[in-house]
Amino acid sequence: MNIHNITEKKIFVISTFGHNGIDWLHSLIDNHPEVLIMPGFSFFRTVDTVKGILNVNSLGKLDNHLLANAFSHLFFNNPTYKVVRRRFISDEFEMNKFNDSFMYYLNNFRVDNIYKSLFYGIHFAFSKIKNKDISLVKAIIIQEHVPWYSTKYKEIFDPYFVFMMRDPRAALAGSWIRLKNSNVSGIINPYQFDHTLLYWKYAEIFINKIVDSDRCKIMKNEDMHNNLSYEMENLCKWFSIDFHESCLSETFLGRRWLGESVYLAVDELTEPPPIGFYNKNEIEKRWRDSISLKEIRMIECVFGSIFSKYNYSTDNNIKNIDTWTGNLYCMTINTYNYESTRPLFITFLSIPRNFLRRFLILYFPLQVRNFFKIL
Repeated sequence: MNIHNITEKKIFVISTFGHNGIDWLHSLIDNHPEVLIMPGFSFFRTVDTVKGILNVNSLGKLDNHLLANAFSHLFFNNPTYKVVRRRFISDEFEMNKFNDSFMYYLNNFRVDNIYKSLFYGIHFAFSKIKNKDISLVKAIIIQEHVPWYSTKYKEIFDPYFVFMMRDPRAALAGSWIRLKNSNVSGIINPYQFDHTLLYWKYAEIFINKIVDSDRCKIMKNEDMHNNLSYEMENLCKWFSIDFHESCLSETFLGRRWLGESVYLAVDELTEPPPIGFYNKNEIEKRWRDSISLKEIRMIECVFGSIFSKYNYSTDNNIKNIDTWTGNLYCMTINTYNYESTRPLFITFLSIPRNFLRRFLILYFPLQVRNFFKIL
């Protein structure tokens, strides 16, 4: 098997501030002939999942057969990989071929850094089951659905980053609706609320203070809806690949993808959205109907620097003092878990913990995962 110098390809990581249209962007890149991209594959999250399955803290000392088998069976059997935007192994024949190709790579090209060996081995195996000619590939593009693995990517691969951006009010409204719909009580629990905040805080710090500006590009959801061709042509230039007509069509593995919206379905759509659904005024009407005036003010205060930097208008004239009051209000909501099955007094005792976690997310987002499990 010829690996065609897969380790020398440029790597681009697509990440997000949260509920910004990352799968949409992914679907537009999916069918480009000069790109190697796997459907909805979050590398570091998958590695953590395999660690949990094998009950180990590190994969570095495990043999190649066990590693290839664990990842192959996860990709084929785990329900997470059954939806259109993530599924890429269709039957046992493909699973076995993926397993054999993955093990071939590990047996012949494994290096001391286990993350590099797994990353390139998985992509090599994927190229084999999908008959992708690696010699024609100019870029490996990977979607990492959460921003807090970006630092690890930078340390290990030194890649380029693309972050999806959207009006924070529209994004958080959608996130909160999805979470409410997933809970029996219809109320967001503290952990879930903190999770949505961490997306934004971590991504903001990473972009502003960690990654070099020439290695990071922001794609605004609103700009893409306004002029998709222009935005995708510019993105292709940044990728150093030719613009291709496939960049204007939503697909996963070449199959048409209809998208997803919490306002229309629980997950992926089974029919096209109504005409005008993504009209700017319709989008604004939806998020304004979904969150309260207090929540709007809180979002504008807590994420005021994002509104300013990315040219989003606000309802409120936000001053420095408002940032503190916005953070204070943010600290006081969603601190009690109404869905907890623990005794009442234990649930009440968890409020100080939730309060501390919220404080760390707002002021020390890069460090919070050292103290709390936020996945």
